[in-house]
Amino acid sequence: MYAVGTFTQIKSKGVTHTVSNAISFSATAPFKLTGWAPDVNGTVNSIAFAGGNCADAYLGGQFTSINGTAVRNIAEVDTSTGQVVASFGHTASAQVETLLGYNGHLLAGGDFTSINGSKADPYMASLNPSTGKNDGFIDLGISGVVPNGPTKVYNQQLSPDGSRLLA
Repeated sequence: MYAVGTFTQIKSKGVTHTVSNAISFSATAPFKLTGWAPDVNGTVNSIAFAGGNCADAYLGGQFTSINGTAVRNIAEVDTSTGQVVASFGHTASAQVETLLGYNGHLLAGGDFTSINGSKADPYMASLNPSTGKNDGFIDLGISGVVPNGPTKVYNQQLSPDGSRLLA
């Protein structure tokens, strides 16, 4: 089990642990913290896995480093070591709000207008889970002005049968 957000401490069985916005804990009682707690220097809005691969997690948010490695708002992180996976692109022009692994793709939404070198799909893009490059799977053409704030994709949900994406 994983938890992400904006937090610097977690209390488990009366012991306070210093953490940096991402942790892992066992999925069964007594729900102990694991050793996975990468040092993320900002808010982590979303965590996702792609396919059956749980060896790596994808983090999206508003941050610039993980365990001392320079990244920008998105990264793939090894779930054993907490280290950034260098082969996956790790640069979004602005905050990543939501990530979702689907059918060989990593769907990313947020405030960004470019992600891992591509400006083709601002605010919502489909990325190759191995490279982080835009794979062209979706092209929603999101644009416009939102009252009282910037254009962005805050959240996404996949229908139970996997045929529809709500963004």
